[in-house]
Amino acid sequence: MAEIKDRENALIMETTKGQVVIEMYPE
Repeated sequence: MAEIKDRENALIMETTKGQVVIEMYPE
């Protein structure tokens, strides 16, 4: 699993292939 720098701005999605973590970067 990738390291999440800012957990509050991270979106975790459960997929059939496993756990996908998307880091959201504020504009």
